[in-house]
Amino acid sequence: MKKVLSKLTGLSIVLAMVFNLFMPMMVSAAPTVNQFLFKADSGTWTDGEKRDKSEDWLIDAGRQAGKLTEEQVKILADSECLKTSDCICIGWQNTSTSDIYKTQDDLRKLSASSGGIELDPIWGKVINIKVKRVIDDNRESENDFQHTLKKGDSFYIKKDTVRGAWDALQFDNNKYTLTNYTATGGGLGRETTFNTLNLLENNPFGNDQDVTIKVNLKIKKFTVTCYNNIGDSSKKEVAVTYGDKLADLKLEPEVTKPEHKFAGWYTDADCKNECDLNAPITDNMTIYAKWVKIYKILPGGNNNIDIQKGMDLVVRADGELTNFSKLYVDDNLVDPSNYTLAKGSTIVTLKASYLDTLPPGEHTIKFVYTDGGEAVTKFKTVAGDDASVSDTSSGSGSSGSGSSGSPKTGDAGIAMWGILLSVSLVGAAASIRCFRKAK
Repeated sequence: MKKVLSKLTGLSIVLAMVFNLFMPMMVSAAPTVNQFLFKADSGTWTDGEKRDKSEDWLIDAGRQAGKLTEEQVKILADSECLKTSDCICIGWQNTSTSDIYKTQDDLRKLSASSGGIELDPIWGKVINIKVKRVIDDNRESENDFQHTLKKGDSFYIKKDTVRGAWDALQFDNNKYTLTNYTATGGGLGRETTFNTLNLLENNPFGNDQDVTIKVNLKIKKFTVTCYNNIGDSSKKEVAVTYGDKLADLKLEPEVTKPEHKFAGWYTDADCKNECDLNAPITDNMTIYAKWVKIYKILPGGNNNIDIQKGMDLVVRADGELTNFSKLYVDDNLVDPSNYTLAKGSTIVTLKASYLDTLPPGEHTIKFVYTDGGEAVTKFKTVAGDDASVSDTSSGSGSSGSGSSGSPKTGDAGIAMWGILLSVSLVGAAASIRCFRKAK
């Protein structure tokens, strides 16, 4: 009898050891102290040792003082660890206390040291939310978002959990006008139009169904009113789109102003504030044309002859001297020390010391007045004594020039030689006649 009992005792010990060895892989009716039972329900395990297994997972946590290991926590917190054909495990619920554990931190708090814990999977369905922004009937962008729902919940986009979908529904009110929202799926049965759509407070979609939402927008249109600013109310209106720039539109007045030229667009009729041509247009705007007077170059200067080294250049313009502002040569500002000013109307004498620094060839001189008006003409510098006639003066919009009857350098030399030759011939003839009479 003692031998039988001894054999039975030994067999029970072996069976206990085998049971304990394979306990984590067996379905247990109820977990005991230091044990967790994670139910598979109708799902399939897809991680590590549980891959392709459809059985409950009994974990003996005695060696960890009733706690899950970090590896187990990581596996169980992953929604992909347990799946059905259309759902994923998004958490675990204690069958005794109804407490819910979804994150790794939640699972780390579990302790079976005072008694076994059984947990059921919380099933969630993946709802695909597709958001499209349609601009002026042309699809501009499309973003797909995924939202996980707990089984039985209503369709609900939470701003903090599906930020991307929520953000995609927003738009710049300054740039766009909302036409409407259209949606398909989500239990609607057909494409449905919504004038407003607030998914955070009152969503119209059914449970567990994909949905596509279109945000139909129109880019805003504005009007630029362009006043000719010539003493009347004449204007033109130009249709523009949000973000357009005046620089790209290349606007010009529809009229001209005698003896003036167009000098840009301003935001005020007095033309004190110049338009920023590169600023994006974000609203209706009104602009005013600026006009500046075209001054003429007058006769009386020497800009119509070649300027040799050591010569000053004298140029006259019909602007008032009191309104004179600046002088440019070849678009370079000339220092006032390099020229003198005199009345009549404006007489500029450009000093030889400055002119001698210019390379030989044609140059442009420009008078600028305080009202923005300009007078422009050309002159020519030559090297050494190589002078020739050069009648190149002109005003902006005028052909004013020096007196055409003025003697020119080349002609004066020839005339002088002609006069001397004539005098010589007359003298010679007179001498011959006197000599003959004496005979």
